[in-house]
Amino acid sequence: MAYDSTKPVNTGYLADAPAELRENFRALKEDAIVNAGTVAGLTPGNQNGNIPVNNGTLNVNLNAERLNGKSAGEFAPAGWVPPVATTSSNGSMSNTDKQKLDGITAGAEPNQNAFSTILVGETTIQADSETDVLEIMAGEGIGIAPDSANDRVTIGIAKSGVTENQIAADAVTDAKIGSRTIADIAAADSEPGTLTAKLSQLGYMIKSITGKSNWYALPTMTLEAASNLFGMSGHAHTGEEGQGPRIDYTNITGTPASLPANGGNADTVDGKHANDFIQFRPDIHGINLEGIGIAAGDQPRIRLTIPSVNGIEMRMNNAGEAVFSQPANPGQLSPIRALSFIGNADTATRLATPRKIAGVDFDGSADIEIPVVAAPIYSQARTLSSLAFTATQNGIVSVEADCNSSRSIICAVNGVQILRIGSRDGTRIWCRQWFLVSAGDIVSCPANSANSWSAMFIPFS
Repeated sequence: MAYDSTKPVNTGYLADAPAELRENFRALKEDAIVNAGTVAGLTPGNQNGNIPVNNGTLNVNLNAERLNGKSAGEFAPAGWVPPVATTSSNGSMSNTDKQKLDGITAGAEPNQNAFSTILVGETTIQADSETDVLEIMAGEGIGIAPDSANDRVTIGIAKSGVTENQIAADAVTDAKIGSRTIADIAAADSEPGTLTAKLSQLGYMIKSITGKSNWYALPTMTLEAASNLFGMSGHAHTGEEGQGPRIDYTNITGTPASLPANGGNADTVDGKHANDFIQFRPDIHGINLEGIGIAAGDQPRIRLTIPSVNGIEMRMNNAGEAVFSQPANPGQLSPIRALSFIGNADTATRLATPRKIAGVDFDGSADIEIPVVAAPIYSQARTLSSLAFTATQNGIVSVEADCNSSRSIICAVNGVQILRIGSRDGTRIWCRQWFLVSAGDIVSCPANSANSWSAMFIPFS
């Protein structure tokens, strides 16, 4: 309640008066509702002799014992100069601040903006210290050229080591390759070189073929024109097309004054007649030995010998058979060894090239044994409820799986992955695959997220 000057009322109940009087006395004492003009003869105000009032106005000649709880000794007097601070004693600043200031180099500038972290894709590279070093390394096909004099690093494609798969389809264009000048002064070689060097060597070859002073000068005669001039058969060198260039016989020296009466067709050469020489017979497309120093009834023969080696002689007998023998021992037949032979031989001891029968080499020189391969017993096939087991006999493990999205199933034998069925691009795939196991093999399934799967074991006989 609060002070009420109307209570107690004159017409009120006597029983209510004590409580109302006590409340009014309490309000006068505790609620400070009395507004006196002076206190001990002093009026409130901001002037000298007033009771100080906290109203934001300066109180004249207010002499307080403390300011903000501190005595006068804790404040410096007017005109006070603080002592000079040293690195070991406080003064106008603390000794620790003095040490920091002394550690700043003369002419030092404020901290410059710098990167403390570098973001590469989704990876953040953070500096580990104030002087940490960021190293730039060249990847495959990338070249890095540092320039310490100009404080720069040039990153580009390396001149070597770039594979075809690392170059985009439109990365090499005429605009990017730029113009090239062919010097045609360097002879060609088989060594690798730059595009400009190899084009210059090619220009040198063209210049050498045409006989011109530079590679781009047109030749006096093209190869096709030269072919037409010479023709494909004999020519008389008349200068007409197909007859070759004309020859001025007056410029030919060293020829006899006249030719023999038969036109230069000699009867003998070094005393030998024509039938003493091997003749090339165009009608038979080969060499003819008929009548070459062979007496009647004798057998024509060809002999191949090497010093210190007996050699081989082939002669044609009177029965028209080719007989191979040793020249020093005509009765001793010589074996014939050929890298290849076309036709059928009467007898043979072995095949020139062995052939495989059921995986076993066979050349005809000896009998071979063909291993009997166990066959699967489909009637004993059984369904597998798990792809983690140890095989008790040889057989086939058949796995069927249905996978979509990125689902897959993986099978391994003795820790080696040998089967995987799964979708790479989200396309639904249904597939059945199988693999062989031997007794004692440990089959496992390292991963299985297939939508559905089934497996079967088929033993061998």
